[in-house]
Amino acid sequence: MFERVCVFEARAHLRDVISQLQHSDVVGWITYDRYVEQYGCTDAEVRERMLAGQIKFKKIRSKLLLLAT
Repeated sequence: MFERVCVFEARAHLRDVISQLQHSDVVGWITYDRYVEQYGCTDAEVRERMLAGQIKFKKIRSKLLLLAT
């Protein structure tokens, strides 16, 4: 019984942490759409910065990830 309660508490805590991360600025590799949303840039601005080397990016499994700092 004690183990089951701990698992439920851990799951609830994990849901809270994930929720907070989804609503805050993220640092690290994030998707292109999330980057545009987080920084309030237009697609053209982001592409221009990527081509200029100002934004690091990589492609993994057909997903474009950008480095948010």
